[in-house]
Amino acid sequence: MWPDATSNNVLVLGCPNSVDWWVEHRGQQVQLTAPDGETVLLYFDAYRARVLAFADEFEAFYQRSAPKKVPADAPDAEGYELLWNEWHGRRNQWPR
Repeated sequence: MWPDATSNNVLVLGCPNSVDWWVEHRGQQVQLTAPDGETVLLYFDAYRARVLAFADEFEAFYQRSAPKKVPADAPDAEGYELLWNEWHGRRNQWPR
């Protein structure tokens, strides 16, 4: 996690266990495209509900897991703090 010099956001790079897929907003719908080209089209409200439910489940899991180590140095600590600031800022853009 590294601070993004052009914003108040954080860059999270290098996860070897990720799947890259595309999210395209098309009016009141969202098209999701998997790496193999398979697509699904959802209404925005359904997409938003699923994203928020997942985000809330993820944060609840993280909060109830074992205590985290304090980042070892100032850049890591700054990246960690920015990650959670961005997470909560983006989460709070949509009401619960």
